[in-house]
Amino acid sequence: MSISLEQVYSHPSVEAFGKALRASLRFDQDFSSLIDLENAETNEAIAEALKKFLRRNYKSKLLPTEQDLKDLAKLIDEAGARVVRTALISHALVWDSSWGTKKEAEPEQTKE
Repeated sequence: MSISLEQVYSHPSVEAFGKALRASLRFDQDFSSLIDLENAETNEAIAEALKKFLRRNYKSKLLPTEQDLKDLAKLIDEAGARVVRTALISHALVWDSSWGTKKEAEPEQTKE
């Protein structure tokens, strides 16, 4: 069974990782993670890029859960590295107007 791009894009683990990557780009200027993902074309390369991303952003309040990571790994095996990579980057580059301006604090749902 083939998985469509729409199913990959709307998968909760892709959304969680995309949102975390968006926050790291916006608030921490972590462009290295975006470049690592963009250059990843195999399952192993995406795993390495995600590992580096999680290591760089371990203090973030928006990090995906361990279950998201497992689900994403399964999705990469099912749908392919390039499709999942494209969905992750698309989620990361979407503008979220609810986060306000750059000078404001992190998104409301991350505050405890």
